[in-house]
Amino acid sequence: MGMWQGISQGLDAVEQRKLNQAELDIRKRANERAEESFQLDKLTTRTTLAKQLRELYGSGSGGSTGSSKSKSPKITSSENKNNFQILTQRFEIDPEQVTKVYATGGAKAVAKAVEIANNYSEKFRTGSYTGSEPNIIIGQMLESALYTDPETLEYDWDKISAEIGVPLDDALRTMMGENYTVPGAVSFETPALIEKPSLTDLADVKKLAVSNSLQMAKKEKRSVFSRVNQLAKIQESRTLTSLEEQEREWLTERGGQIKSAIESHKEEVYDPLIGLYGSSMEDLLDYYNQFEGAPIGPSFFEASQTIQTVPNRAVALSLMQADILQPGMTVRNLETGKLIKLEE
Repeated sequence: MGMWQGISQGLDAVEQRKLNQAELDIRKRANERAEESFQLDKLTTRTTLAKQLRELYGSGSGGSTGSSKSKSPKITSSENKNNFQILTQRFEIDPEQVTKVYATGGAKAVAKAVEIANNYSEKFRTGSYTGSEPNIIIGQMLESALYTDPETLEYDWDKISAEIGVPLDDALRTMMGENYTVPGAVSFETPALIEKPSLTDLADVKKLAVSNSLQMAKKEKRSVFSRVNQLAKIQESRTLTSLEEQEREWLTERGGQIKSAIESHKEEVYDPLIGLYGSSMEDLLDYYNQFEGAPIGPSFFEASQTIQTVPNRAVALSLMQADILQPGMTVRNLETGKLIKLEE
């Protein structure tokens, strides 16, 4: 009996040791799995962190060592192909020019060019705006675009660590890489459309031109007759020189033209005034550029193109000294037939 009891106890002990070993094995495997899970989580965390840091400080980023990154949806290859066709076929842009835009700024730059082109074209087709045809304007826009080439830069690890508040270990740096690339960019200057003036606006500008011309006529009339009186006093003491005679003849004729133009203005006939001071109309049209090419009327237009004439350069300079002709004016020299721009 005692022997069997001893054997039984021995077997129980062996069984217990087996159970203990099995439990140890289970715990060991559990620990190993936990360690593997920890390492996996650690790797995932590092990968996520590396990705976040690349987005913040790397290519196309908005961080302190990168450039801004657009969050707009990615443009598919079919969309990009369609954009190429719009620019090259509808707007007749040189394919090489579009390729240059794509090579530097990518599909987004091409898409931006298409967006601007379509907006310009839609407004231009309404007939409410003045300017060149869309294909000309968009072609000029692409030619004058500002191109920025891609640039490869190294990460500033010290600066990144200082900004996020923790040091970056070698493993994380390896995952991020040593450098990043700032993508190229293309900047366009959106072409401006000038709204066509209304008939009321055009009438107002013509009235302003006439009003300016009338004031100029009155001022010049005083200057002309003042100079005529000066020459008359000179003639009382001596004979006028040839230059003074030519000047007096010009002043007499000019004074008659001014007087006649002022009288015509009273009868609401304005072309003579505009003929004398066409630059007044031209200056207004230049200042209000929406009136470029506006139908101001053939007689008004022809009158505004009239160029003042002088016998010769010497008379022109004398008239300028008398404050009748002004510096910057262009007059025609009847002696040579050439135009003279008066300088101080």
